Amino acid sequence: MGDNSIDKLTGLANRNALISYVSKLIKERENQVWQIAMVHIDSIGGINKSYGFEEGDNALRDLADILLKLSHISYAGRYENDEFIIFASPEHKMDDVLKEADEAVAALNNKGKRPFTLKIGHIQEQFMLKPGLSPEDIFEKLDEKIHQP
Repeated sequence: MGDNSIDKLTGLANRNALISYVSKLIKERENQVWQIAMVHIDSIGGINKSYGFEEGDNALRDLADILLKLSHISYAGRYENDEFIIFASPEHKMDDVLKEADEAVAALNNKGKRPFTLKIGHIQEQFMLKPGLSPEDIFEKLDEKIHQP
């Protein structure tokens, strides 16, 4: 990945790289079902307000580090603000990947190295990759779903 495809704060793929990755998947993996999840930090605004933007940035970097270390993901990127998208390898269950993420967040919180407790939320969806499906279709569906009450 070139520098223009990396999120400067987290080191993960940025939104443009996510779009390119999904576009390539749709072309190369037609008729495969992929598990895709959106993960976000609960109350990032509260962390920024209570502890400052530097700690909010630390929360984003902490979550990015956790996502990078997850087993069985094929790709991870920062979608926008406090939202990240991860792709499970087709032969693995996203439930297991997200459980691993929850456990890693709990382990981080138990270390007590931050003044805040990191809390995450996540949703997942399966998508049949087919012509006519766009990266934006996928991201919009995930974004809508994660913001439902």
